Amino acid sequence: MISSRSFPRARKHRRKLNETAKRKTPILHRKAKAATQLITTFEGKSGFEFYMCAIKEKGKKQTAFVSQTIWALFIIVRPLNVAITGVSIFVAAALVEPFNFTLAIAGAMISGMLIAAGANVINDLCDIDIDRINRPQRILPSGRLTPAAALAFTIFLLACGIFFSIFINKAALTIAVGSSMLLVFYSLRLKRQPLIGNLAVSAATALAFIYGAVAAQAGLSRAEASDGILGMSSMNDVATLARAWHRDWRAGIFPAVFSFLFHFGREVIKDIEDQAGDRTMRARTLPLVYGLGAAQAAATVAFIILILATLVPFYLGIYNTTYLWLVICGVDLVLVAAIYLLWKNPVQYRLRQISAVLKADMLIGLAAIYFGR
Repeated sequence: MISSRSFPRARKHRRKLNETAKRKTPILHRKAKAATQLITTFEGKSGFEFYMCAIKEKGKKQTAFVSQTIWALFIIVRPLNVAITGVSIFVAAALVEPFNFTLAIAGAMISGMLIAAGANVINDLCDIDIDRINRPQRILPSGRLTPAAALAFTIFLLACGIFFSIFINKAALTIAVGSSMLLVFYSLRLKRQPLIGNLAVSAATALAFIYGAVAAQAGLSRAEASDGILGMSSMNDVATLARAWHRDWRAGIFPAVFSFLFHFGREVIKDIEDQAGDRTMRARTLPLVYGLGAAQAAATVAFIILILATLVPFYLGIYNTTYLWLVICGVDLVLVAAIYLLWKNPVQYRLRQISAVLKADMLIGLAAIYFGR
């Protein structure tokens, strides 16, 4: 007699077999295709010709494998995100007056980009099971790079990023180490926690602006730094306050606040978009724990606060009229449209479009700050 307890076990076993088959099917398909091509190549050849063809085919395979691996390593770091990180650090450094592109700033850009790249790789590594459902075309779910190679690449990138920060100053080293640890902990533990994960990754991205300003201050001469201190000590009107904010690392505060609010709202939208995979993997994200309405409200509140916050530095005299026009037309109106679409039609493809537009909108925000300083 078959026990009733065996049925759940059988269903669980069958489910595991199906998941294994889904993972291995693309790999098996590629191997079968390669075998067919090999048979076609060697058909009708003599012994010596067969040997020479085998050597050539082996060389071609090795070359193709190396080129495919290099391309996979390039794509998995998300080069656009890495480039935005480098530009963010540069813009923050350019806010510190007098601006000179020093080795400290160059080191901070390289360091920040390496840390961002490592964070992106470990994020994909930790999300490999969820991405098999939400984004199966990505590097790791598609089998174009092994998890072991991704882990080694992550360690290499983060180690190099921290190494470059050593040559800036102690404050930069502290930010580099702290942000690296936060991003790793985010991918391993915090990402699937409601609200905490969103706050953690938003704080890490905001630190890029403080990092750039710290590097710019480190590159100033002692005379220039003392001028900044004197400027801070004589703050008696709005104009003096504005000048003082461009003298040291505080120049990165407003961009950091903007970045924090912007990324928080965008991360919540991405959580809403990824509900299917997150639900399968039992992730405790904001929309799954508190509901769709709560997640929409959280993103909306963040964007509204951001819109209001973008006006503050103009009225304090820190940024000029160019900044005001660029930020209103290029950023604030886009955020209003994102809020409207988020509530009107929160389906997956629409949310993906909103997320992509917001990513591109980061560049407009950076341009507003740079040209409006």
